[in-house]
Amino acid sequence: MNTKIITPGMKLKELRKKYKIKQYELSGNYITRNMISMIETDKAKLNKNTAIALIDNIKKICTEKNICYEEISLDYLLDSEENQAKNISDAFLNWLNLEGVNAINDSYSNYIKEVKIIIDKYGLKNIKADVYLKLGNIYTSCSMYNSAYNHYLISLDSYDNLFNNLSLIQLIINLIVCCNNLKRYDESIKFSNLAFTYMNNIPLEDEFKIRYNTLISYKNLKNYDKVLDEIDLLINDFYPILDKDSTRNINLLTLKGNCFKEKNLYTDALKVYKTILSLCNDNIEMNLVTLCNILELYLYLNDSKNLNKYFDKAVSSLEYYTTIEFKSYATDIYNILGVAAIKLDKIELSKLYFNKALKYAKEFNSINILVSSMENLLNIAIKENDSSQIDDLKNQLLEMISLGILTCNNMLVLKFINYYNTIEDRLTIDNILKFIFKLAPYNV
Repeated sequence: MNTKIITPGMKLKELRKKYKIKQYELSGNYITRNMISMIETDKAKLNKNTAIALIDNIKKICTEKNICYEEISLDYLLDSEENQAKNISDAFLNWLNLEGVNAINDSYSNYIKEVKIIIDKYGLKNIKADVYLKLGNIYTSCSMYNSAYNHYLISLDSYDNLFNNLSLIQLIINLIVCCNNLKRYDESIKFSNLAFTYMNNIPLEDEFKIRYNTLISYKNLKNYDKVLDEIDLLINDFYPILDKDSTRNINLLTLKGNCFKEKNLYTDALKVYKTILSLCNDNIEMNLVTLCNILELYLYLNDSKNLNKYFDKAVSSLEYYTTIEFKSYATDIYNILGVAAIKLDKIELSKLYFNKALKYAKEFNSINILVSSMENLLNIAIKENDSSQIDDLKNQLLEMISLGILTCNNMLVLKFINYYNTIEDRLTIDNILKFIFKLAPYNV
């Protein structure tokens, strides 16, 4: 992981020192001592003819002094700073491809910083675009969307030509996804418009990704009618893609069902969700997600009969769900199952599911569900008068605060203090407050 750039003058000086040759010994009719000094201090450039003469002189002097020397390459001596910078940047890009997520380990932070400085110093804009794009992709894969967003922006800024530059499309898609995860929905829509402003004939696959992710932005901006109108257009425009990929079809229909739900059109939402169930027999996770969407609706409608029916279906699917290695929606699935279990008075199951939701929420940094599942577990423990479980939850909360997962001023702290105040446990309240005051300057 070399980041050292050596000028031709520095190389000459190193060779001289290595073979214990004085400047005046290298000088002659063609090369003066003053010229050698200027080259070594980078005040004069080293050209090919001068380099050849200097190499010949070094070899001659070493032979005369009976000094064993290594072969001196003309290419090495003349290799420019700019070319070295390019080689270092290319090597760095290859290293990123090999290391993947390991590249953003703290132990490599100086290496990354040094390469970024080199790229800027030597104005390597094309390489800069690729390097920052790759770093952005790595941060995205780790759900570090703020870092990814910043790197993608720098990559975008490094492009000289925006018009019909197809290599920009994936970058813009990545920015749209980042903005959605960072809740910068208006900005996400602007990037979508940028793509269609500067690009003609966007590949169908990429156009679908842009339009679909833009719909997610509109949905989060509560523009449900626009989303519903656009979904029908997408289903029509991208039939060849959707016909081959049931997952995309499911995602679009899920978005449609969610918009109906937000508009309180529960009957329409249920129709869509039940259509999805018929499409995702082979997709265990999406089957569970859809069942949980249905459970949410029956919770709203206070329909215990259907709630119990679809709860049983979801529980029976969990056996297969445990075999999936990567569970993208585990936090949501287990949290909703926990809520449904409480409604159905299946308390032991609710505790099981909330604990699983808590586990995955920590793993995926899903703060809202983390707080929700812990609050539900606390309420159950209080109702059961399980002081041991309450103390355990309190310690989990303080641990998450100390790890920076939760802030000191989150509402859960007040709920625990309120509980201990109710049972007049002043000592525990005092311990909680001392713990928080100790962390407060660093975690608020």
